[in-house]
Amino acid sequence: MWHQEAAAPVVGVIEPGARRAVAASGQKPIGIIATESTIASRSYYRAIRALEPRAELWERACPLLVPMVEEGRTGDDPLVRAAVAEYLAPIRGRVGSLVLGCTHYPLLKAALAAYMGAEAVLVDSAEEVAGEVAAVLERVGPAGQDGGGAVQCYVTDNPERFRAVGERFLGAPLRDVKLVEPEDFFVQEQPAGR
Repeated sequence: MWHQEAAAPVVGVIEPGARRAVAASGQKPIGIIATESTIASRSYYRAIRALEPRAELWERACPLLVPMVEEGRTGDDPLVRAAVAEYLAPIRGRVGSLVLGCTHYPLLKAALAAYMGAEAVLVDSAEEVAGEVAAVLERVGPAGQDGGGAVQCYVTDNPERFRAVGERFLGAPLRDVKLVEPEDFFVQEQPAGR
């Protein structure tokens, strides 16, 4: 969708994953796993309900999975497999699709898929967003014609940990990771008379 303030198309993260979850569920219940804050926001719940009001939804916060990914644990790690089993036991064999509602969870896709089995389609929101971005770029064209670009990352906590995890996601080095203070992103009002 076109965003007036940005003067550019903006693709959200939630809606593409919600669309895929509904399409893949085959009228079976839809599972949603995410961080505690994402589950509390009910973002995926509302987006899926907007598409399919009668959908049966199961939400579960999985707070241990993010630190496991950040520690470099993978889908073949026994702790990861144990956490996945603990979190997903109530829906194993019962859902048609499972939304991976956190950027870290795709790195554990092998463990999630092995536990859930072939009858549950894993919905990687990042893949769905990438597909939508590709469609937008095909429709409106890329912003620049030189084909170049750069990745700049600004983080508010531990740039080296971000770099390590980011490189695992991207499969390429991250050279430009800068630590910033959150207050640097807020415009300070100038006192009157200055």
